[in-house]
Parts: sequence; C-alpha cells; structure tokens
Amino acid sequence: MATEQERMAISEKLSQEGRESTIEALMGSLKGITTDIPGLVADIVSYAKDPSKGFAPEGGASARWFESLTGYKTKDSISEMVGGAINPVGAAKAMIIGVPRAPGATKSLLNFLRSEERGISPAQNMAETGLYRGSQDAKVRSVLSDAPARLDPKAFFKSEGKFYVEDQAKLGDVLKHPDLYKQLPQLAEYSMDIGRGAPGSASFNPQTRTIKLAGDFDLDRLLSTTLHETQHAVQRKEGFIGGGSPSQFLNIDVDAARAALQRQLDTTRDPATRDAILRANVRLTEKENEAKRLYFNIPGEQEARFTESTRNLSQSDLQARVVNMLSSGVDPQTALYRRP
Repeated sequence: MATEQERMAISEKLSQEGRESTIEALMGSLKGITTDIPGLVADIVSYAKDPSKGFAPEGGASARWFESLTGYKTKDSISEMVGGAINPVGAAKAMIIGVPRAPGATKSLLNFLRSEERGISPAQNMAETGLYRGSQDAKVRSVLSDAPARLDPKAFFKSEGKFYVEDQAKLGDVLKHPDLYKQLPQLAEYSMDIGRGAPGSASFNPQTRTIKLAGDFDLDRLLSTTLHETQHAVQRKEGFIGGGSPSQFLNIDVDAARAALQRQLDTTRDPATRDAILRANVRLTEKENEAKRLYFNIPGEQEARFTESTRNLSQSDLQARVVNMLSSGVDPQTALYRRP
C-alpha cells in the first residue's frame, strides 16, 4: 500500500495535471510518483477512450497501485468501483476539498476531464460529476457539507464569559466533522491554541499546523470561525490558493503609526500642525481600508467566507448553489467580493 504522503502526492498530481488537454498527459504524469504505474496507465487510458471495454486489471502491479490510490481492496471488483455511480460526494454527504478520496472518485475525475475536453460547461460538469475547477488556481475541487459539523463544548473552558480552547487541544477534539476527517484524516491532529484579538479573530499557521481562536462569548460564532480557518488548512493540504491578512498589503505598522500620530496630536496646539496630523490619520485609514479590500479579494479568503456562509446547507443544496454560481460565471473563489 502507498503511504499517506504518496496518496496525497497522487491526489495533488491528479488535480494539478487535470488542466492538461489529454487523458494520456494526465496519466503519464503519474509515472513520476510511483514505479508501479505502467500497467495502470494503459488500463485507465484504454478505459477513458472506450468505457465499453470495462476496467478490470487482474492483480499485479496495476491492481496493487490502484488499491494504494483508492483504498479499494483488490479482492473486490475494481471494474465495479471505477464503473460505479458518477457522484463521489452525492446527496448522502461547505468545506471545499480536492478530488474526493472515495470509491467512484477516479471515474468521476475521468468523466470530468472528458467533459472539459468536449466543451461541457463548468456548471453542467459540476452537476454531473460533483467536480469543478477553481477559476483562480485551476485546481479540481468538490464540495463537502458542513451541516453535520459541531464544536465539542468539552474542548473549551470559560473565563469572564468567553469560551477558550483547552490547552493542547487538537482540531479533532474541538471540531467534530467525521466526513471531513474521512477525506483528510491528518487535519484531526492539527493543533489548536488561544489567539489574541476581538471575538471572531483567528488565524491558521501552515508551518506549525496550528489554528488560533480568540476567546468568544458565542459558540456558534466560534464554529463559523473554526470552519473558516479549517478551510485554510484544507487549502494548504490540497495545494489551493490560501488566505492572507491585511498586513501583507501594508508597508507600515498601522497601529504604531496611529499611536505616534496621537502622541503628536496630544502635544501640540498649533492649528496647522494639528490639521496635518489629522490629514495624515485620514490617509492612514484609507490605506488600511484599501489593504482590507485587497485582503477580502484574495481567492482563498473568499473561498473560506463561502465556507462560513454555507455551513448549514445540505450536500444537495450546497452542490446546487455552486452549480448556480458557475452558471453565473463565478465560483467560491470570486463570488463574494468581485476583483477590481
């Protein structure tokens, strides 16, 4: 069986190379990931060209590699797995993830790519395969309902009316989301910590794999905030465009600059000087607002806000929402805030 790292590399490669124009190019790109691939490449390319021939390699490296990629046991019917329903996430399961790790996912990806080559619209392709391509990074995506997601109150302590995450808590302790962890089990082991700032403030550090949450009076708002930051963790894991912060668009420390201006204002009575200080403060506010606008327009931030805004939708309603968005020429990377 392939290691989890190899599986992630394979899934990343599938999404990454999906932008290439042919099935052969896509499958050929996998040769750099594993040496057990030649037979499988031929099998899948043959199946993609003519599905009527079926897909049932008989053991050997091809079947072993296919099992390592999908988790589907060799003793079961691989042709049944690949030839199954074209809906890997279906109405039975809004976190935005890559190609689902589930039986039927490989066929869905192949059908998605074939439909792209035939010029099928993104909306129709999404409706038929459950997959769409991000408009800003060209990565193949699917959606996963967050409606079942819950916070575990036992993972928090309360101080002065606010809820704070317990020391050494893991994401899996705080956020109960079995469907998500089936797709990306490593997320459950990400660290949680107390962050600074007003209620609703939070951050995700990809280097330490840590989500920080500021204390909050409202557990429901904490759930939305946790889902937002978890989406950033998923983006990092799947190789999507991630989030950011307003500070990356500023070349000064706004808080320090504003404090310095206030100190000058407190120590002068000269009208012209005070007027200049007030004008500088206005320009500082304009810079801050522009940085926030640019921050909101980062595709990864828009995607995370989409996750927040759709967290109560069922899988079928969520998929329909994305289909409608694609029909209108937008997607979760661009829909909430339009780029200038």
